[in-house]
Amino acid sequence: MINQFKNRSTLKHYSRILFVGVHPDDVEFLAGGTVAKCHDLGKKSSEIILTDGRKGFLSGLSQKQLAKKRMGEARKGARILGIGKVIFLNFRFTEGNIVCNNSNVRYLSQQIKNLNPDVVFCPAYKHTIDFWNKDHKIGGRIVEKVCEKIAKPLFFYGTFKPTILERINLSQTRRAERAIRCHESQMQIFGKTYLALRKMLGKCFGHKISSYFAEPFEKAKEL
Repeated sequence: MINQFKNRSTLKHYSRILFVGVHPDDVEFLAGGTVAKCHDLGKKSSEIILTDGRKGFLSGLSQKQLAKKRMGEARKGARILGIGKVIFLNFRFTEGNIVCNNSNVRYLSQQIKNLNPDVVFCPAYKHTIDFWNKDHKIGGRIVEKVCEKIAKPLFFYGTFKPTILERINLSQTRRAERAIRCHESQMQIFGKTYLALRKMLGKCFGHKISSYFAEPFEKAKEL
């Protein structure tokens, strides 16, 4: 297992990197250390967030209030991680009602082409650790279809069957946790559980490659 992942990286061949999240905190929780590493390596990173997170956990706010708060939290987290541009597509995609159809694929294709990334990262929809999350599954499938359409390499984050383990150092791990904690509205019960799960899995994956911490990615099949 160690030899399978040794000295491999998702980042070294790319300069412009796009992270796609379905909800405002997806990227931080599932790939935050890798985003911080992009910044350290001088990569240009951007983020597209499909929804505004208005149906998030235990906030005590109205959906409209929560949406505004969560978008602000996402921008704060992005600044900590060094993401240059954050784009919300919540006027097109609604949490809990995302549809994978030709119209949405064409729309997202144009948004991604405008950013012209070398590579795209999005939530896993097959071997996903959060198998109960329908939005992630549908969103990941949409992004996969987009990347097939516009011929961009794609990596899935939040997978339990990785083909790549990205080495994350202590500083990058701490910055990711700072970005995660920006999502104050979600850091009740479920947010804390996700953070604990992230720490446990990150150290387990890191152990496989003799690293302090690692984030798992699965490369999409190339056509």
